[in-house]
Amino acid sequence: MPSQGDEVVIGEAESALLSVLDAEETFRARHHRYADLTELGPGGAELISEFLAEGRTPHLYSLKIETYSKDTYILKVAPQNKDNIVACFVGCPKCFHFYADQTRIVRYNRQCHAATATSLVWPVLDRISTDKRR
Repeated sequence: MPSQGDEVVIGEAESALLSVLDAEETFRARHHRYADLTELGPGGAELISEFLAEGRTPHLYSLKIETYSKDTYILKVAPQNKDNIVACFVGCPKCFHFYADQTRIVRYNRQCHAATATSLVWPVLDRISTDKRR
């Protein structure tokens, strides 16, 4: 789990995750399918910010919807890659990787590797998102 100093860094990822998870649910309710980030943003459904629609947070993270269809999507949030280099070491707050899908269960990895469907559940967002799961 993160230390107090990590909270601001991780808060940006949590905010992005919740925004996209909520936007996907709203989009699906309207269009009967999930969407990519550009469809969710300005010029599309206008459910997320321009930053998120471009696949990034204002400061630290990149976002990617890897696959999406009528019934599923995979959202990955990872540290932004500056000049193709990520200064990553075990315990670095910028090295949290997150994974979520249509179940709204957010998973994470802090070992400088992408989070997957089998990674640990992120307990903070697990409490927040449980009410909205289908």
